Amino acid sequence: MIAEGQVISLTRGYLWILSSEGLTLKGKRANSSLDAAIGDFVRYRINESSDGEQSHGEILVEETCLRRSLIQRSHANRHKNLAANIDHAFIVTAPPPLFNTNVLDRMLCELRNQAVPCSIVINKIDLEEEMQSITEVLRYYESIGNHILRVSAASGAGFDLILEKIMDPSIRTIAFLGMSGVGKSSSLNRLIPEALARTNEVSTKTGQGRQTTSQGMGYHYPRENADALVLIDLPGVTQFGLCHLNPAQIQSGFTDIAETAEQCQFRNCSHTVEPGCAVREACASGDILSSRFDNFQAVLAELATFGSENK
Repeated sequence: MIAEGQVISLTRGYLWILSSEGLTLKGKRANSSLDAAIGDFVRYRINESSDGEQSHGEILVEETCLRRSLIQRSHANRHKNLAANIDHAFIVTAPPPLFNTNVLDRMLCELRNQAVPCSIVINKIDLEEEMQSITEVLRYYESIGNHILRVSAASGAGFDLILEKIMDPSIRTIAFLGMSGVGKSSSLNRLIPEALARTNEVSTKTGQGRQTTSQGMGYHYPRENADALVLIDLPGVTQFGLCHLNPAQIQSGFTDIAETAEQCQFRNCSHTVEPGCAVREACASGDILSSRFDNFQAVLAELATFGSENK
């Protein structure tokens, strides 16, 4: 019997599949070369056991269905598929010292290139002084079209806005991304308490979070008036490389820079030394956030050094 389901977790040896009936099944790849990521829809076969019962048979995953999208990260020759077929992504961050525009901008760039709609979730809004310090930066991100939700996983404040998105019947798979320690797993625990995603406190010595999700994991979220949803908790990161993209894709992923670049004197302007560079002029006037431009240039520099190894 051939059936279809969605991958919610995987290791080198096994895949955990959410069936169309809402059951979680453990299966193996029928072929060791089968490429699968969390969120992939796959076709699997249930072999009959020796007594002729399918319910006790081995589950073999035969093929991966065509993907609508694939979120990835890469650096030099290291490449990782994070999640496939995402309908909406929540990029979870938090006030300083965890607020990191470098990682945020890279995630936004990757999601733009995969045409995955997203929201920026600022957790820990109860840290009022720290929140005040990033008011202008958040205002800029909103001005260039980003949807920002301000929440507290500790108190539940603002989670009605996340639930509003989760209840959208057009959405079937949602991914949570972010740095370690910003509260991704805590947010998931508030949405699905039985998930018991592991959480940890931020290191008081470094100000950085300790990674508590070592493998991505999808959770089944039943909805009354819509198909069930899968919520995917992805491992927290401290870096997010984009060496699988080319320079044109990187620029298009920085939408404010891409739009301003249309006014540059030269079509192939690198925004470094050319005269008549509208992007540099916008940075000088404050129309483009300086950290955005710095992060954009940093990604291009990494690509120039390492990107050819992934092409």
